[in-house]
Amino acid sequence: MPIDRTYLLQVRITEEEKRRIKTLAASQGMTVQKAVVEAFAAWAKELKAGAKQSRESKRAGKKKSAAAE
Repeated sequence: MPIDRTYLLQVRITEEEKRRIKTLAASQGMTVQKAVVEAFAAWAKELKAGAKQSRESKRAGKKKSAAAE
């Protein structure tokens, strides 16, 4: 079975931000580590959805342009 490697990730945040993140994580029954990983996963999903929507908007614009000609 492969061993998962872990790496140290450091960021500078204010005490208030740290407290907010820890409180949110605890309220969901998560560790801060799990909360950070989940947050980045959600952000990536949001970015992917936004990119898809942008591509669809561009395609719709091209169809309208072609129809107008």
